Amino acid sequence: MKFKEEKLQARLLKDEFFKLDPMLQMILCAMNLYTETFIGKEITLTSLIRKDNKKSPHYYGRGADIRSFDFTKKEIEHLLSYINEKFIYDENRPNLKTLICHDARQGIHLHAQVMDYHRMNNARAK
Repeated sequence: MKFKEEKLQARLLKDEFFKLDPMLQMILCAMNLYTETFIGKEITLTSLIRKDNKKSPHYYGRGADIRSFDFTKKEIEHLLSYINEKFIYDENRPNLKTLICHDARQGIHLHAQVMDYHRMNNARAK
């Protein structure tokens, strides 16, 4: 697993990685293992925690952006299929995915996310 190249950015991303939701850390490690094993490439994390939008999973350490241009369209399709099959974002909302490829005003990239499992489990307990 690599971090965006800029020296300050790479150091910040490495520090932020360990502040992410543990489930997201596990998914990113699974993504990297998959891409190294079956594609021969590492993933590159480009953005993790961002404090500019409380509606974003990045704000809460539950979102991560991954560089997509390192992979072919077919490789991205295989990675999306694998991760979304293994890690269900929300069983009650199957249209929402753990890994997507989109353009959110920052260029096309992969976006991994997890929901707030603590809030979900507390709601189920009531």
